Amino acid sequence: MISITEAITRLGVSEEFIRLSLEANHPSDYDTIDEISLEEFEAIALTLESHATGNNQIALPSQQDLATKTSELIEIFDVDEALDVTRLNTVLAFISAKKHAADYTTVYAETFTSELQQHREQLKSSMLTTIHAVQNFKSDNFLSQQGITQPVPKPKKNYSEEVSKLLKNLQSF
Repeated sequence: MISITEAITRLGVSEEFIRLSLEANHPSDYDTIDEISLEEFEAIALTLESHATGNNQIALPSQQDLATKTSELIEIFDVDEALDVTRLNTVLAFISAKKHAADYTTVYAETFTSELQQHREQLKSSMLTTIHAVQNFKSDNFLSQQGITQPVPKPKKNYSEEVSKLLKNLQSF
C-alpha cells in the first residue's frame, strides 16, 4: 500500500488527478481514500510513462479501467509539462523494488514456516520414541546388563522363637 500523499509526491501530479484516476477502481470512496495498492500506483505510473515516452505500455488487465481513466485525465489536466521521464522511471524502479521485497518476504516466510514444521515433526517423532523407550524400560534389565544382580531375599526368621531361646539362656545364668 502507498499513501495518496506519497503517490502525489513521487509522480509529481496533483491530488485531484490521482483521486480522479482512482474513480475507476473506487467509485464510492475515491475522494476520501488514504492509501492505494501498489498495483494501482503502478498502473497510474505506467500510464503516465507511456504518455510521456510515446510507448504504448499496457497496464495489467485488472487495472485496465484505471489506466484508461488516467489516460483520459492526462488530456483534461494537460499534465505534459509535469511529466518527467526520469522521475517516472524512478517511480517504476521503486515499484519493482517494493514488489521484489514483498516476494522475498513471502518466500522467506514460507520457507521458514516449512522448515520449522519439519523440525517440529522430527522433534515430535524423537520425543515419542523416547517416551516409548522409557515406558518399556525395566530396571532389572538395566541392572543385569551392568552385571549387578539383586540380592537374594533372606528367609524370614521366626524372631519369637529366637527371643524365647535367648531368654532361656539368660535365665540359666
